[in-house]
Amino acid sequence: MAVYENLPPHEVPYFNLTFFSLTDREFKFTVVLRKKEFLLFKKQYTVEMEESTTMDKTILEKKAYQLIDLTLQTILRDEEFQKAFFEDPKSMP
Repeated sequence: MAVYENLPPHEVPYFNLTFFSLTDREFKFTVVLRKKEFLLFKKQYTVEMEESTTMDKTILEKKAYQLIDLTLQTILRDEEFQKAFFEDPKSMP
């Protein structure tokens, strides 16, 4: 198996999300932001949801999408992430 990586232009931060574990109740991951060779941000997150009490595929699918939404909300609402990602590019290395 090969992994290919296309990096963004130098003025754009590089976003990397690494999965550590994923279940229907919990998602553990790390977010890394870099610009050129400089590390701007690195943080581990855990997103948790209530346990499913059903095996209904429609409900489980909806919960999976809710987990994705919650993951993105968690990252984007993090003030440290916002500062690193949305900072004025002129003030970055």
